[in-house]
Amino acid sequence: MANYLYLLLGLMLAIACSDDNTSGDAGDGDADGDTDSDSSTDGDSDTDGDSDTDSDTDADSDGDVDQCADIDWNVDLKVINMLVLLDRSGSMFENELGADTYAEVVQAAIDNVVQSNTDAGVINFALNVFPSAAVCTDAYRQLPAQDKDAIVQCHAASRFDSENPDTYDDPTVPFAADVSVDTYNAISGALGEVGQCGGTPTCMSLEWALQYLQDEGMPADDTYVLLATDGAPNCNPDAGSPATCEPSIPGTTVQSSLQCLDDDCSYNAAMELALAGYEVFVVGIGATETFATVLDGLAFYGQVEAPATEVPPSDDPYYFPADNADAINSAFESITNLVVDCEYEVNWSTVPDINEVTGEAVEKRCDSVNLTGTPTGGGLVRIYYSGVDGENPANCDNETEDNLGWYWVEMEGATFDDVTAAGSDFTSCARIQLCPLACNKMKTIEGVREWETVSASFGCEASVIPPVE
Repeated sequence: MANYLYLLLGLMLAIACSDDNTSGDAGDGDADGDTDSDSSTDGDSDTDGDSDTDSDTDADSDGDVDQCADIDWNVDLKVINMLVLLDRSGSMFENELGADTYAEVVQAAIDNVVQSNTDAGVINFALNVFPSAAVCTDAYRQLPAQDKDAIVQCHAASRFDSENPDTYDDPTVPFAADVSVDTYNAISGALGEVGQCGGTPTCMSLEWALQYLQDEGMPADDTYVLLATDGAPNCNPDAGSPATCEPSIPGTTVQSSLQCLDDDCSYNAAMELALAGYEVFVVGIGATETFATVLDGLAFYGQVEAPATEVPPSDDPYYFPADNADAINSAFESITNLVVDCEYEVNWSTVPDINEVTGEAVEKRCDSVNLTGTPTGGGLVRIYYSGVDGENPANCDNETEDNLGWYWVEMEGATFDDVTAAGSDFTSCARIQLCPLACNKMKTIEGVREWETVSASFGCEASVIPPVE
């Protein structure tokens, strides 16, 4: 499902006034029979044929941007990509939150967040699970615990092998070319079918994620990884310290090297993703206090901008702890909202030169664009250009809930006078950025977006944000 930001395109139609009074209408110089000086019969002082005294063609008196709302036009909305990397180890099915297992609660949360953001057209999702879905078969799940341990399943996502990085299976649901309801249906269906097994091969699964994203050519800085897990990474056959190994058979003290903590490898894999431009967000499912330090490390290293060797202390965790259903939903929603940046591209070459409704030429200039938001309940909300005329630069400092803002990305820090001076230099005005408060209206909160869309109109003088008192 291709998604677009709908732009409204229009121009005022100037109606020439005649100086020749031939109508006998109180000597006002027109032929409409009223006592004003325009050519309409509305009894006001303008030339637009409506019942107000402003110069636009609508029926209100504030001269706002609906004067240009004559033609629909489209520009591309910048789409964010999100790879969900989901832990399906045995503990996700053995532990419960209320009446549901960890896996069931997470499944519902993923289902909700994928549906809302797919419907909105703002995030393109892919899904993969670890251990690999290919080894989590019914036959494996029916084995006794000791037999499962004997053939413990530590296959990474898509059976990735770092020694043979080019030979891996497709992910559970790969990225689609466009945001589509088909992706939501595929992920929802897959979550109900993939099984669970064995350990938590986080390191190799993150290594797979980097290989996959680069092989697919996913754009850095616009693609993210969301790692959801209920425990620390293990499946390290080379780890030898019993202090970092868990019992491999529940209820016993028997240990296997495959159940040993694999933290350093996982930290490095998360950092490699971040340094390649793919930030990693971590959601800790259920009672994760025992492994909080490890999950914090994964989240920190997954968002570094330069190589690091230690995790700085922080009053708040770097990862998203989620020990109940509401917290899990909130964590997924918060992460998806963090990556939505409300940037839109204007392809000026596709904007018509002539307004087909009025037949007038379209004045295509950087300072002749207006934005409005369309609330879910109806109506329009004006969004002002954030660079105060001749004074403050465009940096959203003047934005308030009453005066929501936007600016041209290429002219961030410039005043609106600079925008006017740019004229029709479209290299200076190719990308629209909503300010934070306006952007929040386009994000999903508890499954709902306050605004359905943002619209723009060309050919009219832009509305500039008022200065802060």
